[in-house]
Amino acid sequence: MVLGVVALIIALAALVIALCRDPFQTGIAFCNPFNALGGYDLDTPAGAAKARDLIESKDDIRAQIALQKKFRDSKAVEERTSSFKIESEADFKKEKKTDKEKKSPWTGEYKVLFVSYKEDGEDQKEVVSVQKHSNGLWARHPLSSGEVGLTNKELQKKMEEWFVKPKNAFEINKP
Repeated sequence: MVLGVVALIIALAALVIALCRDPFQTGIAFCNPFNALGGYDLDTPAGAAKARDLIESKDDIRAQIALQKKFRDSKAVEERTSSFKIESEADFKKEKKTDKEKKSPWTGEYKVLFVSYKEDGEDQKEVVSVQKHSNGLWARHPLSSGEVGLTNKELQKKMEEWFVKPKNAFEINKP
């Protein structure tokens, strides 16, 4: 009987450790599996500003995912994803001029993608720029038409003309 109780206690302790142990931390670190954002102050502007950097510095994947889910409109994401289409693309090479740019692992090699999608049933267009990293992977990286225009006026013009302009400026924020 005593042995059975001891075994039950050990099993329950193992269950708690399995459910609450944080596999992303070294050593013995515990987290609340039901509230990934519990350790962060998101109720005040100052706390929210600091929390984002803290989440990133701790590589807290659970908190990053929980934060994305809180602010994501899943219907809008589904509509955009299902209608997302790359209409054309262009190559762009940005010359590294400053010491900081030269030391950066980003190559300066861009793909400028002209995409279309639907948002609230309306056709939308966007210019998306992705840059190649020295590890060979591509990631979204902002690139303005002004930067492009310094060396490629034709691509700058295409980027500026791509966006769908609203018929009336007052319709931009119309609910």
